[in-house]
Amino acid sequence: MDGVQDYIDIYLERSQQVLAAHKPDNIVNVSSLFIHCMEDSYHRQAANHSNPDIGMIEQAITGLSAGREWLETKEPMQGLTVRYLIAIAKIRYGLVITAKYLHQLKCAGNRKEEERLDMEQLTILFAEANQTCIAHHEAHLFLVRHLCSCYGSSTMDTLLQHADVDWIRPHELETQHDEIADRYVICGQAYGVVREAVAEAVTSGQFNLVTDALQKCQRLTVSQRETSLLLALFREVTMSYAREEERQIQPEMIDRLIEFLDESVDIRPKDFVKHMIRNHLQNLGCSQLVVSAQQGVLHQSVLALVMHTLITLICSPDNSMLHPLLRLFHRPEDMQRSYLPTMPEDVRLVARSAVRGRERVYECPNGHLYTVGDCGRPWVRRRCAERGCNEFIGGQHHEPAEGNRVADLSLRGHTLGDPDARSVRPIAEGQLYPMASCILRIILHSSMISAAVIKPQEVEKLCHPPPSAGDIGAFLWQHLLKDLEQLSLACGKSQDDCLLIVHIVLQLITAEKRTGRRGEHWDELLGSRKARDDWEVAFAHRYLQPVIENLDRELARANTALQADQRFSANPLMRLLHQQPTMRVLSQDDMQNLHTLPEVWQYRPQVTIESLQQYLERWKSPVDRGASLLGHEEDSLALLRKFLEKAHVLSVAQHLPDLLRLQQMLIDQFHRRIDATEADKITIEDFLANANRELKDAVGIFISVWNQVREDIFRHGGISAVPREFCFRVMDTTDSLAMLLPTDKQPGVCSTALVQFLINNHNEFMDFYYGLIGDKPRSDPIPACDIAVSHLVTFDLDKDLLPLMLAHKDYAVQADHGQTHTFNLMSLQRQIEERFVRGRPKLEEQTKRIVFRQELQDAAVFQKLRKNVPQKPLSPAIQHQILSQVKSISDLGDCLAALDIAIGFLASTSSPPDVRISDYLYTTLSLPEDRGIKNVPKAHKYCRLCHILALWQTLAVERACRLHEDEQDPFVSVAPEYQHDLSNAQIAGLVKVRRHINLKHMLAELYEYMVLHLTNIGNEEQDITQYSIVDVLEAFMDEKDSNAMIHGLQENFPRDIQLQHAVHTWRTLVELAQP
Repeated sequence: MDGVQDYIDIYLERSQQVLAAHKPDNIVNVSSLFIHCMEDSYHRQAANHSNPDIGMIEQAITGLSAGREWLETKEPMQGLTVRYLIAIAKIRYGLVITAKYLHQLKCAGNRKEEERLDMEQLTILFAEANQTCIAHHEAHLFLVRHLCSCYGSSTMDTLLQHADVDWIRPHELETQHDEIADRYVICGQAYGVVREAVAEAVTSGQFNLVTDALQKCQRLTVSQRETSLLLALFREVTMSYAREEERQIQPEMIDRLIEFLDESVDIRPKDFVKHMIRNHLQNLGCSQLVVSAQQGVLHQSVLALVMHTLITLICSPDNSMLHPLLRLFHRPEDMQRSYLPTMPEDVRLVARSAVRGRERVYECPNGHLYTVGDCGRPWVRRRCAERGCNEFIGGQHHEPAEGNRVADLSLRGHTLGDPDARSVRPIAEGQLYPMASCILRIILHSSMISAAVIKPQEVEKLCHPPPSAGDIGAFLWQHLLKDLEQLSLACGKSQDDCLLIVHIVLQLITAEKRTGRRGEHWDELLGSRKARDDWEVAFAHRYLQPVIENLDRELARANTALQADQRFSANPLMRLLHQQPTMRVLSQDDMQNLHTLPEVWQYRPQVTIESLQQYLERWKSPVDRGASLLGHEEDSLALLRKFLEKAHVLSVAQHLPDLLRLQQMLIDQFHRRIDATEADKITIEDFLANANRELKDAVGIFISVWNQVREDIFRHGGISAVPREFCFRVMDTTDSLAMLLPTDKQPGVCSTALVQFLINNHNEFMDFYYGLIGDKPRSDPIPACDIAVSHLVTFDLDKDLLPLMLAHKDYAVQADHGQTHTFNLMSLQRQIEERFVRGRPKLEEQTKRIVFRQELQDAAVFQKLRKNVPQKPLSPAIQHQILSQVKSISDLGDCLAALDIAIGFLASTSSPPDVRISDYLYTTLSLPEDRGIKNVPKAHKYCRLCHILALWQTLAVERACRLHEDEQDPFVSVAPEYQHDLSNAQIAGLVKVRRHINLKHMLAELYEYMVLHLTNIGNEEQDITQYSIVDVLEAFMDEKDSNAMIHGLQENFPRDIQLQHAVHTWRTLVELAQP
């Protein structure tokens, strides 16, 4: 290492000699290049730590301390050396990491971060950063610039509210400033002229100045002049309410202004403008658009953006492209059945929506879709064909079966759900790339907030599901903030730049001279998917693509306009963030004190997957996936593009073996041992209370992975019918255990869908890869039980991919152009192929499912067992002895779980009937010693396989009785149509006959019939609810070849009591059987 440093010292010395004569500034560029290169190397080193957070924090603490110490002990005349540059690089790295964790802890509002992170180490880090800022002012300013450039200028506003980090404020920011930057200045010189006229008019009362200013803008269209005036009124009048009260515009002056506008200026709509000027928009229904001094920088900045959107719509009535948004603003009630832009699509619904003629699409109680032909109304009942479902589908007499309904294929209106449950990660919607989706969604939400000002109830009706808190304004506002977060990630820009990007798009709309085009017509109501998709693509091509393709240039132009604004220079934070190093000739003293130069402390964006994608997409339109700017069809970087596009999902696929192992552990523990209703009542938190570390870790991984890809599963899963409500809310340990159990029914379908989604994504990627290279896999697909990380196209974003990206980053200095950073994309693609893709096999898609206990309680299974193993009853005395030994409901559950397993095997294989049940369980089936019927000694010693069904019936009925006594429901799995209440007369009839019927026998046979025939997974296809219980039980007893008929049933039991009353009848008989 010392040899390398010596070599670089020689290089730096020669560079100084060569560049000093040509252009001394280039020495700083060369030095900065080395600093940035070494700073990136520290990021790579931290990523290799077993815990990246710990690695980053420890390296940052060491770097700040060592870098500061080196600078403090540096000899005054010491020249430019590599050790000098390393010290600066270490400090830069340490402050970048400080900014990251300051934002996470103080600004992001995530309290779980404090639990996850080592707060003691972070306290040390912040103390080191404080000491560094005290010792080196330029480093202090660098920290502020980095915070604001990465996370938005509102970050400083938030941080300064925390007394423990008040050291973050440099002396340049000691002066308070209560106005945000005026981003409307990007609208051009005309806006500036009108704004200054309005500002002077509301101060002096000379409103003719506004008229004169508008006259100077005659070259603009009426729409453009109107836009400039309304923006200026909002900025100068409405935004004055954010100032201290004594600096606000006086009410009498506002009255005179409104009078002037009424008499002298033709603006629309005047009532709305009056409310805006008076800051009374809350009177119309949306308090988020009211300006106050208590609002932070971010709220005011977003408010200004919403108003820019609203004013653009109001002033552009002739722009046919805006008609859907205008209809949404003026008449949201007309858009109740509209396909709103950028709303997520369920691919299953899209596929099923291609029905013909009068066909209709229905969904079964578990959400599986099916079609009904002919007239589109059901006439017959069948069983759902989806694996593991078996629910009734169809119906009778044109009425859908219980729990079935016409499927809502629309996903119309606003369907994003709870804003807090949305992923921060940007997701492409329809034919739009993520960045275009984010911008258009910001405009949509701004339009909806504007509509909510006037018609909040109608806007709320657009939202499915509706806002839980009932405040439509707050609901949409939170969505808007989430949109900005996603846009920041999508384009790799700060929050401030993202706001500016949308303002640029709105200005492009206003600046368009020809707002209508020949032959152009849009369905204003967006009444079909095609209408919505066509409009999205057209809007993106006209207004988004020009901005996105020239993003850096457009932002540079907009920031130049901001910096030229006199108001901007009055804001000390904005002045600090956009201050450029003074153009001067650097002296030898400057080179010896490089760390005091602003040039080496400039903000530099971090390398991320999103920034690499942006770099890559410079060669391709970010809006139209089918359009390439390369000019030819072949794409030499196709693998890299696909890899980055799938990077998020591929990175979490590393946990697929853990998820499969969790499923196996749960199957081992619960397979055939738990009812679905039991699983649904147990929370994950309760389940984990006594779990081992391995199981807790595996469940934690499941929850983390699910929350990262749940929206992707909804959009692109196409596998299982995962209910929308599961995909659009954050999963945690308060959810039910059933979500973890792999089944084909909700909520367990979440577990099945997650594993299948990851497997399918891997296989799709490998199909793409083998298609590119014209080859096929060298081996058969790997069974799910054998999948290992080595089989997968997967990686850790921080440990594997980030270091690889940084290793392929090229640094250069060009004369008169400063530093340039590029990526060697071809080499990066080769490395990705070799390290992560080549040789990977495909995976088998078949995975295991858990079988719930009631799924084994099937009449066909019992009938098969009777044929394989002839059955005998247990005498009442033996039953009594067995039940007297059962201590608890959990003991009953354990015994029944073991019997269910044995019944399942005996239904498919024969065995001698005189074999003891205990021997069969522990010897033949190798059941563990802690499971089975050992806790019931009489059953353990006496009962043979010929008694297994009688023993099952005895224990099952006892369990149901005890659950009933504890006011629990033993019949949750019985279909609702059999749970109708008895009438008072029918109950009285049962009371009369109770002494003439063997109630215990009756209870046992009725219970067995219900759980075998009347559950949601039964096999009846015809309506039997009107059948008499007497006739049904007699037929059931005959089917079992039972010689012991229920005493008194035929002669005494009321025949008007039907199967629809089965559950209530059983409960009533239990009460009557009590001594």
